[in-house]
Amino acid sequence: MAQVSTGVGEADLPFVIVLGPPASGKSTLVREILAAHAAFRRFVVRHQLARERSNGTQLWESIKKSTEKGGWIPDALIIELFTRQLRAYPSARMVLQGLPANGAQAVMVRDLIEAHGVRTKLVLYLDASDSVCTMRMRHRMVCVTCDDGRAPASAAPGAPDRCVTCRGLLERRPDDNEPGFSQRLRTHRRNISGIFAAFQPEEITVLDATATPAAVAASARAALQALACR
Repeated sequence: MAQVSTGVGEADLPFVIVLGPPASGKSTLVREILAAHAAFRRFVVRHQLARERSNGTQLWESIKKSTEKGGWIPDALIIELFTRQLRAYPSARMVLQGLPANGAQAVMVRDLIEAHGVRTKLVLYLDASDSVCTMRMRHRMVCVTCDDGRAPASAAPGAPDRCVTCRGLLERRPDDNEPGFSQRLRTHRRNISGIFAAFQPEEITVLDATATPAAVAASARAALQALACR
């Protein structure tokens, strides 16, 4: 793993938002940021959903009703998931992975972060074409044990069906199919301009997601360092 050793003091850390089309490398970059900065907390919507489900909260019941009707989770409920993390860790700096997912969420996330007392935000956008993302989707495997069973994992030497990190079983993601993936790409492309509009241009750094993980990590490091120098 090419760690993002930034040289940025913990007190100077911003809220970091890692975005990009599906299969652009968000999970990989977030893992490297977290490895370099223990002070960061990671926020992923599906992780908080799992906590709410495990605790049997009223928020989970509301979300379940929405999804049982075949619809998307309403923006207000998604943002409430994030709000609960802010309340639980009032002094934390966070890395948001995949949130916001549309323009309305972006405005609410921005306002919540600023109300939290943090004016400094860094949006890292992993840029890759649909063809690149689709090719990656066709080949990626996930470990059923690591993370939440959805983050890409590499095979162990001599054991193509086992995770190099934990030796857990590797398999395909259930939602990595051509029709579903194409729809996720279209949704992302439709929403990204509205997301960018919620932030200042200087808060957004576009990274070449087709570069090696080490090169992407270096670009993220440079963006964090530049932010600290402003």
